[in-house]
Amino acid sequence: MKTIACTIAVLLASMSVTEAQDACSEVLRLTGKSETSTAEVYAFANRLYSQHCEGSKYKENKNLNIGLEAVVESIPVNFKLDKGTNTERVEHFCKTYDADLKINYSRAAQASIVSSVAVQAWENCQKFRNLGINFAPMVVLDQVVLSVEKKSADSIIIQGVKYDEDKMTCTATGDDASPAKSVKASLDTIRKLDSGDQWHVLCKRKSVEEAGIKTFPITSLVVLTTKGAFTLPIAADADLGIKTAQQMMKELADIRSSLQKPPPALRCSRTTTSNNDGVPAAVANIPKEYESKGYVVTGGGCQQNSKSYALTRNNSGGGGWECDINPMGEKLPAGALTAEVTYCGFE
Repeated sequence: MKTIACTIAVLLASMSVTEAQDACSEVLRLTGKSETSTAEVYAFANRLYSQHCEGSKYKENKNLNIGLEAVVESIPVNFKLDKGTNTERVEHFCKTYDADLKINYSRAAQASIVSSVAVQAWENCQKFRNLGINFAPMVVLDQVVLSVEKKSADSIIIQGVKYDEDKMTCTATGDDASPAKSVKASLDTIRKLDSGDQWHVLCKRKSVEEAGIKTFPITSLVVLTTKGAFTLPIAADADLGIKTAQQMMKELADIRSSLQKPPPALRCSRTTTSNNDGVPAAVANIPKEYESKGYVVTGGGCQQNSKSYALTRNNSGGGGWECDINPMGEKLPAGALTAEVTYCGFE
């Protein structure tokens, strides 16, 4: 009992389960974290629009049991009105999103598919919130904590906890048979919660090693109650290894430093080489110091007795320019033939 209590205390130190609205937002964030922020925003907006708008007008939807205040608080900032009644703000959202939908229909259609699981999990959380039952999840890589707080006067009964035991092992902070003892969470876990009661489920995820990296597969945690089932989808994750704060700070400092550096500049240079005495050929190569920096040949040329010739070529190695332009193979005095190579690279 002490171990699970300490773990929950650490993970929930910065979060109160009474902050139900934020808790439901956390459900949305954790479930859709594998999506891009843009996709998530438009998926959420598209879902709100389809449930609460008809064209550019607001339509009341009592079947969802979410509440207008929750809808207003969750409208993405792109579409939110800063003042006015809740109805006026939803009307503004419907009008704004309807106009956006006509321009970007394909994006909205794709978004409705991408994050539908995340949005449905948020709606599920809001339904329980309006029933006076707050679900607050936290996921820290291999640890999953789901806290339940009963706020309304009537009682609720936990009727079991469902999860894939191949992917997680879960314990609960007691059941009706052992209310003060940590027990294995299962479909047999029964716990009555009255107003003000809190109850927690702590799960340890099981990793699978792939290419030297521990990965945690996608899974879900379901709490069955007399008010319905609450489902927390848990996205896949990966353990890239433990890093100290000092290591992380150094990596961040390196990133900042690289961002502050000016972009690399293109620099070019050239080298000339003359023929040896009696040899009718000359080769000019990229100096080793530049070749090691990644410089490449961009051009070259030849001169014989101050006269330029077009018959030139890269040498076989690609790192210089070769001149062999004496058609008769006649011997040439030293310095009569000059090869020039031009090379460029980024620094």
